[in-house]
Amino acid sequence: MVRLQEQITELLGLQRVLLADLLNEDSGNSKKNASSIATLAAENFLDLMGDARKIGVGWGYTVYQTSLTLPKANLDESITFIPLVGMSDESNPYLQNNVIIDRFAEKLNALSYYTSLPAFYERHSTKGPVERDRFLRLRQQWEKLDAAVIGLGPRFKSGDFLIREVSEEYKQLIANSDVVGDILASFFFEDGTILDSHEYYEQVSLPLIRLKEIKNVVCLAGGEEKVPGIIAGARNGYFKTLVTDVSTAEMIIQRIQNDESESE
Repeated sequence: MVRLQEQITELLGLQRVLLADLLNEDSGNSKKNASSIATLAAENFLDLMGDARKIGVGWGYTVYQTSLTLPKANLDESITFIPLVGMSDESNPYLQNNVIIDRFAEKLNALSYYTSLPAFYERHSTKGPVERDRFLRLRQQWEKLDAAVIGLGPRFKSGDFLIREVSEEYKQLIANSDVVGDILASFFFEDGTILDSHEYYEQVSLPLIRLKEIKNVVCLAGGEEKVPGIIAGARNGYFKTLVTDVSTAEMIIQRIQNDESESE
């Protein structure tokens, strides 16, 4: 496994890779896959964060499971967890950033910074003074980040779209594009450019270009459908550390080898 970790680190230009080892019969189960990655991330969380004091937190099932699995530790209140994206949906706890933030902070005896802003605003809607002030304060918190924990979503093609608030037109825009994945609800292409959705919505999420400026960004992601996004996200500098699983790592290597063969 060490050799596999070294291969992925080198191929993707990362600083560090951690691999969860699933049983063969579980490798195709997305929930078990995510849970194994979350468990590994939780066990190594303090080491992954190092001396970070302002830690941004994304959303998604794996990030949420990590917050639930995290062992308790009695740290000091100089550590603050800060949401990187607004809230979405009423039924999925893993899209409720305040819930995720609170779990991390509770487990580590740290502080939480909450926001009540939605992840998406209609493009031509007007924020009130209170909302504008909240968004300003959240952006000010983002300027202080020295670490971040994020998930990564696969390309959306059809079926259920995780973010309920968006229109069918917006879903079709994504489905008909060549995006390879999303981070913090920003969909990106293989070359790292972001799908322009300004015509439809204003997002409350950390711009992905800002992730490049944070010295310690850890991505928790695995599964065949996420392989193109993981490769593109790593190579475009959106994260420095990857926590995934052995099966996904092997698929990453196979995908890169296939792409290199086709380009010859």
